[in-house]
Amino acid sequence: MSDTNAENNLGWIDVLGPQIKPVTASTGDQSDYAILLGILGPNVVVPLHSHPDRETFYVLEGAVEGYSAGKWHQLGAGDAFDVAPNKAHAWRNVSARQAKMLIVTTNKMSAFFQEIGKPAGPKEPPTPDEVALFLSTAEAYGYTIAQPSENEAIGIHLS
Repeated sequence: MSDTNAENNLGWIDVLGPQIKPVTASTGDQSDYAILLGILGPNVVVPLHSHPDRETFYVLEGAVEGYSAGKWHQLGAGDAFDVAPNKAHAWRNVSARQAKMLIVTTNKMSAFFQEIGKPAGPKEPPTPDEVALFLSTAEAYGYTIAQPSENEAIGIHLS
């Protein structure tokens, strides 16, 4: 597969850096599975967090690092990364190329991404209002976002 420019594809949403595109329509059952595509551009991170939704990631292209069980895992095309419910995990792309993943999770998680995301467009840092919306929505969904010090302890430095 070749690189995909997420900004030029309809249906992609920006979730404070990562790009997400729902592939399956919701069945209305929040615990039912959802399939998404995800793109982590160069230098994009997903801070340490946890949630009751299981997630399984399959790397389609590029290279990315996933954090779980106290260490970083190097992942490339063809690698899978399974995150059990309520297990803290994080992502980072330290390469110069985007990483694209297939994500299997719940309809609840897909709805969360759609609620906090905005249509993909030019890369811009999130505004304080967007960060506040993200944090309050995550709390309403029962998702836990780690403190900056916890992220720094695993090598993620948030601005």
